[in-house]
Amino acid sequence: MSALTQPQGTLPDTASHAPRRVLVAEDESLVLVDVVEFLTDNGFDVVGRAYDGESAVRLATELTPDLVLMDVSMPLRDGISATEILSRQGIGPVVLMTADGRRESYQRATSAGALGYLTKPVRPEGLLPTLEIALARHRQIRGLRSQAAEMLDQLESQGLVNRAKDVLIERFSLSAIEASAWLEQTAAERGLTEREVARTIVEGMKRKSRGRRR
Repeated sequence: MSALTQPQGTLPDTASHAPRRVLVAEDESLVLVDVVEFLTDNGFDVVGRAYDGESAVRLATELTPDLVLMDVSMPLRDGISATEILSRQGIGPVVLMTADGRRESYQRATSAGALGYLTKPVRPEGLLPTLEIALARHRQIRGLRSQAAEMLDQLESQGLVNRAKDVLIERFSLSAIEASAWLEQTAAERGLTEREVARTIVEGMKRKSRGRRR
């Protein structure tokens, strides 16, 4: 009997969810087969299997799965360094499995970017919740990064527009209100954003300044 046979009534029903695409990396064949079977039975779509760390990185890069479940101790490249690469590429989340339950190992995994950590032998009552938490944390992190990028873009846009307004005020003796109206009207007439019009003005002034210095 598989070590990951699901106990009745103890794990959440995942049948109603769209299948999450998972890559499993494990160098022990029997463990890999058990994990793949268990994940498939619980509504996950196992899109790739890897038996070493190098293959795990290559397949994850090619397949961009929703989740990577990976052993720490593997040939060619260990799971920690593989996690670091995938985290830099934005692939994941990564959940690591290891027989080493020491605190230092957990800290290394977390520092590498793993969003989940399972101690072997992996138990069914711990596997699914760990995967679901990792997926939820990954969505949350991506949302926060998206918000931060949007806020930064807005700040940069506003700074660019403000510099363009300063140019208009200085060159044409416009008021702040008139400069704002001019930018808005010009953007509408040309089918551009105010940021694009502002960038044209600011870059034009920079070119003129360089020309005068020559």
